[in-house]
Amino acid sequence: MHRVPINPETRIRRLTGNQATLRLAFALMSLCCVLVLAGCSPSTNSSSMQELAAEPTRTVTSIDESDIASASAVVRAHVDALARGDAAAYEATLGAYQRGDTVNGSFDRKSRAWRGVVIESLRTPGRYIPDSPPSSYLSNYGKPPYKMVVLNVRFVLPEDASDMVPEEWDYIVVQEAPEGDWLIHDWGR
Repeated sequence: MHRVPINPETRIRRLTGNQATLRLAFALMSLCCVLVLAGCSPSTNSSSMQELAAEPTRTVTSIDESDIASASAVVRAHVDALARGDAAAYEATLGAYQRGDTVNGSFDRKSRAWRGVVIESLRTPGRYIPDSPPSSYLSNYGKPPYKMVVLNVRFVLPEDASDMVPEEWDYIVVQEAPEGDWLIHDWGR
């Protein structure tokens, strides 16, 4: 079989024609995908738009050194109350999310475990995302706290310390309103 040489200009036109066809096919497929996705998505009416607009923001009022000092004082009082076995003082440091932690003998067990524990250091921010209110706060109260400080706390543990007591915890301390008290919302590793 004898091959006829192809003129270089013809070859360029053929490639250009093929490329144009591929581009057109790609554009049509993209358009189809967009239409399918738009058709599958839930409709957005004015009431759902209003709900989205009313959704709580995830921002918290900025904090300063006096806020950090106030939050630190609450955590110190909390740990001190645990170590002393003072249930009323301990409960006074807790926000509504944690209140009731002293019922059914749980405080006595916890307090025995914390005897002799002292705070080595407090620093901010903790490992938890400092500007993001915890989902537990948002789901319980439907809004972020007015202010929030995340403190990383390291403890000095006595030799006979219980496994219940960590060497380090983050405390999420919140102020729910401009004139409100600073209270502990949650803690953990």
